Amino acid sequence: MAEEVTFEGYTPKAPPEKFSAGVPAIASTVALADALEYLMRLRMGRVGKHVRALADRAATRLAEIDGVRLVGNVEDRVSVVTWTMDGVDPEEGVEFLDKTAGIAVRGDHLSAKPLLREYGLEKAVRASFGIYNTPAEVDLLAETVERCLRANRRNWK
Repeated sequence: MAEEVTFEGYTPKAPPEKFSAGVPAIASTVALADALEYLMRLRMGRVGKHVRALADRAATRLAEIDGVRLVGNVEDRVSVVTWTMDGVDPEEGVEFLDKTAGIAVRGDHLSAKPLLREYGLEKAVRASFGIYNTPAEVDLLAETVERCLRANRRNWK
C-alpha cells in the first residue's frame, strides 16, 4: 500500500492499492504456537548461537571477497547479513544465486528504504539464516557470490 517510505512518513499508492493493507496471516498465526514450542524444545540459546555463528561466518567470508561491501554494523547482526556487489544489481545477484546454486536470498529495498538510504543505497542483498542452515551452505553462498562477481566482470569486457 506504500509507494514511498521515509523516516518522516510515507506516500500511499493510488487507489485501490492504497486500501490494501493485506490479508491477515491466519495460517501462520495458528502455526506460531507449534513453531514456538519446537524452538523452546531446541532451547533458544542454542538456536541463537547457531544462527549468529552462521551470520558471523557469512560476514567474514563475504568481507574477504573483492567487490563485496557489507552493509550495516555487522557486530549488531543476529541472523542476517546484508551486502552489495560492485557492478551487480541486487535483484540480478539474487537471480544468479538462485539459478546457479539454488540459494534463496532477498535483493531489493528489503522493506528498509530509509535505513538503506542512510548507507547511500537504494537496494542490497540480504541472506537470513535459520536453524536448518549449515556452515557448508554459508561457504556455498560466499563461493557463489564470488562466481557472480567474476561472471559480471567478464561481461564488462
